[in-house]
Amino acid sequence: MCDGGHKLENHDCNKNFKGTAKSMEPASAIIITCKNSNLKDANMEIGVLIADNDSGTIAALRERCNHEVVKHSDMNHTSTGVANQLYKLRQEKSYKELNCDSIKWIQRCFTYCVTQHDRDVDDIKQGLLNISEHAFNNHANCDPSWCDYYKDKENYTHSVIGAGFKNENLYNDLKIMFQNLANRAQSYCAGASSNCNESFNHMYTTLAPKKCNYGLSGSGKTRLQIAKKKESKEGITYESNIGLLSSVDVSIDEAEIDDSLSPIIVIFDLETGDFALTADILQISALYEDYAFNVYIRPTKKISPKATEVHKIEYTESIFTVDSKIIGCDEIFSLQDAMNRFYSFLTPLKRKIILTAHNCAFDRPRIIAAFQKTYMLKYFQNLIHGFCDTLPLIRPVTSKTKKNANILETLAKQFGMDVTTAHNAIEDCKFLAKILIKLEISNYSMINASKSMDAVLLEIQKKNETRKKMKTLHLDELEALCTRPKNASSFGGTKDIKRHGSVSREVHYEARWVENVELASGSRDADRKFVRCREGRLPA
Repeated sequence: MCDGGHKLENHDCNKNFKGTAKSMEPASAIIITCKNSNLKDANMEIGVLIADNDSGTIAALRERCNHEVVKHSDMNHTSTGVANQLYKLRQEKSYKELNCDSIKWIQRCFTYCVTQHDRDVDDIKQGLLNISEHAFNNHANCDPSWCDYYKDKENYTHSVIGAGFKNENLYNDLKIMFQNLANRAQSYCAGASSNCNESFNHMYTTLAPKKCNYGLSGSGKTRLQIAKKKESKEGITYESNIGLLSSVDVSIDEAEIDDSLSPIIVIFDLETGDFALTADILQISALYEDYAFNVYIRPTKKISPKATEVHKIEYTESIFTVDSKIIGCDEIFSLQDAMNRFYSFLTPLKRKIILTAHNCAFDRPRIIAAFQKTYMLKYFQNLIHGFCDTLPLIRPVTSKTKKNANILETLAKQFGMDVTTAHNAIEDCKFLAKILIKLEISNYSMINASKSMDAVLLEIQKKNETRKKMKTLHLDELEALCTRPKNASSFGGTKDIKRHGSVSREVHYEARWVENVELASGSRDADRKFVRCREGRLPA
C-alpha cells in the first residue's frame, strides 16, 4: 500500500506532501530549484530568487542547494510592508501624526528613494536614513534637487505633513525602522518584481480557494490544468507599457449552459464610490456554496466621504486602502478586467444563475450598467436567468416593520455574528448566506421570487425613458418630487395623444404646453402657461 492507502500498482496518487502548510512553500522551492530535472538536463542553475520577505524559503534553499542562491525582495511586497509597519506603529504607539496621508507620504518617499537610486546600495542607504531626518525638518543632508527647503528656508512647509513631525518618540521609532531597512537595502535595491507569479497564483486561487482542500482528489490537478490553460490563452499579463503599441483583441467564449437543470442561487454584493447610479463600483463579490469571488476595482472618480464612512474604502494618490490596509496593485483591477474575471467565475458552474442580493434594487441596476459599459451584457444575459431581492422575502419571516430592522447588519447581529467586517462585499455575502439558512429561506422560494433578466432590462429601459421625459417636460420646476416619475412615465407626448383621439381638456393642454416648451426652448413663459392651463385659467 502507498502512503495514501492505495495498492502499489500504477495509479494517480494525489498525496505528494507530508507536513504543515507553512513548510509546503520551502519544500516546493527546493523541488523547483535544487531537484529540477529539466534544469539539470540543460546544465542550468537558478541563481536568483525573487520573493516576498518570508525568510523560510531562502533559508531552506541555501541549506539544500550546492550553489549560491541570491535573494531579491519583491518591490511591491517591500513597499506594502513599509506601509504596514507604519500602520502597526500607529496602532501600538497611538501617534496622532501618523495618519493615512502621512503614512502614504512616507511610503512614497521610500519608493522614490529606491527607484531613483537604481541599484546603488550606498545611495539608497543614505537616502533611507535621511527620510526620518527630512520629516523632522533636519535638512542638513537633503539634496536641493528634491528638497524645496533650500528654495525658501524661512517659509518652507512639507507638501503633506505641513510643518513636519514633532514627536521625539516617533522620531526614534522611525530612525530605527529606516536603519533596519537600510541594512537590508541589498535585498531590494534591484527593484525586482514577482507580479507574473502573483497573477497566476490569483488565477489559480479563484478556481481552488485556499480555504477548500482540493488536493486530496484529482480535482486539484484538474483546476491547476485549467489555470495553466487559461494563462496560456491570456498570454502576457504583466509587462511595462503592454498596451502602448499593440491593439488587444479580446475574445470571450459564450458559456455552455445545461438548460435542463434548474437555476442556481449566487449571492453577490457591490461596494460603490457614491450612492448615485453612475458611481464607480469599487468592489464586487460573489458566493456560491464553497466558491467565493472577490475583486477590488480601481475607481475613475473621487470616492464620496459618506461612502467611505460606510465601507472604509479609500483611493488617494493611486493607493487603494480598505479599513486602512493597503491593497496591492496586483489585487486591483480595471472594471473591464473585473467583469472578465466575474464572467470566468460564473461560467464553470454551467447552470443558469440567479444573482441574489439583499436590497437588490440598489445593486441590480449598477451591475447591469457595468455589463453595458464593458460591452459584456450579451454574454451575461446568456448566463444570468434573473435577479432576486432577499429583503422582501425576509420581512414576512422576521415580522419586523421598523426602519432598518431588516438590514443585513441588524440581522447579522441578531444571530450573534461579528459585524466588525460589515459593508465589505465578500463579508456581506457570507452574512447573507448564513442569515438565509437561519431563517430557512429555501433556494426554491428565491427562484420563484426572482425577476427575469429580460424583465429587469425592460424596467431599466422604462426608467431611463422616464428620466428623459422629466427633463423634457421640466417637471422638476412644476411638480412635487414624488409625482414627477409617475406623470412623466404616463405622458407620451403630443403624437401619442393625437393617436388616441378624444382626450381630456387637461391632457390636451399638457400637449399644447409641451409644444410651447419646444418652441420657447424651455422659457419661463411656457412654464407659466402650463400652470395656468392646469388651473383651468386658459381657454381652449
